[in-house]
Amino acid sequence: MELTLTTIISAIITGILGPIIILITRHIIEQRKYPTPSNERLKKLLKTNWHGFWEQIDPNDNSKKLITDIDFQLSNKGRIIIGEANFISTRNLPEVFTIKNGIFDGNILKMEYENKDLGIFQKGSAIIEMNTFGNELKGNFVGYSPNLKQIISGDIIMKK
Repeated sequence: MELTLTTIISAIITGILGPIIILITRHIIEQRKYPTPSNERLKKLLKTNWHGFWEQIDPNDNSKKLITDIDFQLSNKGRIIIGEANFISTRNLPEVFTIKNGIFDGNILKMEYENKDLGIFQKGSAIIEMNTFGNELKGNFVGYSPNLKQIISGDIIMKK
């Protein structure tokens, strides 16, 4: 009789506790938030200042390049990348771009920029790729230059 009672109690405990333990274990595993490469890459993009230059062909002399030093400070507002870029214009004046509507997916940052001074019509878009190590951004931009009074395009190279 004792063997039968022990077997029944063991079966009940195994039958009830086994599934409960499995459910709890599954729940814990599902609740873990493993960082995805995209989230880790986003952190590398946002938690640093970027310094580099924008380079374009001089429209007045195709053998020359116009190079503009620039610094980015990026943050996010929900899923949208925003920020500012400080640079010295071709008129040798300090200016600021407002960066908005940025989307970062995998290694690619797509963003729009405009001159913070609303009296200066200077806008454009850029598509930039982050390298494997997360310490360099390279891409292209296209926009309107109020100084040259035309649409311009060129390369972007930024480093941490």
